[in-house]
Amino acid sequence: MKFEWSQYIEVADSLGEIAEQRQENQEAFYRAGISRAYYAAFHMTKLAFDFESSFGSEHARLLVFLNEGTSQKKKKIRKILSRLKVGRVQADYHERPKVTKNDLQISFRDARKILEMLG
Repeated sequence: MKFEWSQYIEVADSLGEIAEQRQENQEAFYRAGISRAYYAAFHMTKLAFDFESSFGSEHARLLVFLNEGTSQKKKKIRKILSRLKVGRVQADYHERPKVTKNDLQISFRDARKILEMLG
């Protein structure tokens, strides 16, 4: 049975809820949630477009693929996925600036938007 990548959206939402119930380590939950929201959108986009890349950064190659052709839907998904990727890289690799609840909410909203666009 294949893993359902869209479940990461639920995990992102749950991490935000957990963060709100805690006094310490909130930022760690926000960061993890941002990462899961990105990966939900990333993997669901790959599946929707039957995208596979055997060379280079799969993340960068997917963004290039989404920019090819004239499909406005693909270009809009690319724009949102690019924004999600920036947030994910910030959350996963950079300790400054601080990651907030608002950052998680934006990532969650963007990932949901992509999933809706993919149908």
